[in-house]
Amino acid sequence: KEELEEEQSEHADTAQNIYDLSARLINEIKNQRQLLAAERNELELEVTKIKLPEYLHSLVKIFEKFNERKEISLKIFHSEDFELYTDKTLLDRVLINMIKNAIEACDKNENVLIGAECKKDHRVVFSVHNDSFIEASVQHQIFQRSFSTKGKDRGIGTYSMKMFGENYLQGKVWFESDKEKGTTFYL
Repeated sequence: KEELEEEQSEHADTAQNIYDLSARLINEIKNQRQLLAAERNELELEVTKIKLPEYLHSLVKIFEKFNERKEISLKIFHSEDFELYTDKTLLDRVLINMIKNAIEACDKNENVLIGAECKKDHRVVFSVHNDSFIEASVQHQIFQRSFSTKGKDRGIGTYSMKMFGENYLQGKVWFESDKEKGTTFYL
C-alpha cells in the first residue's frame, strides 16, 4: 500500500511539474507574441483599474518563492492608497522585469524595495531599488535589444520595459545607479 501511495505521489509531482512547465511555455509564447505585436505597433491596450497598495502586494507574492531560493527580501517601501487606470498586463511586464533584474543583481540577504507614489500633477511613479551598482560601461547599453550581462539568449527584459513603458503606457522608464546608493529603476 505504501509503495502504491508513493508511486501515486511521484506521478502527481510529475504531472504538476509538466503542468507548471507547460504554463510557463505558454506564457513565454504569449510574451513573445506581445513583444512582436508591440514592435510592429499593433498592440492594443486593455485598460483596467488597479488599486494600490494591493497591486504592489500582489507583485511581492509572485516573487516569494524566488526570494526564498536566493534569500533576498522583497519589501514595499512606499505605497500611497490610490487607483490607477492602465493596462495591467503591460504594467506587470515592466515592473516584473524590474524586480527580476533587481533580485538577480543582489547578493544573499539583501533587500529589493518597490514603491509607488502619486505626484502632485497626478503622475504615478513606480520604483524598484537594490543596493547593487551598474558599471558605467554597461549603463549606456542597458535598454538595447538583446543586451545582457547575464549571458546568451537574455536581454529582452530591459528593452521591453522601455518599449512597453514608454510607447504603450505613455510613461518614461529610466534608472539611476550610484556606488553608494545602489540602483533604482523607475516608471
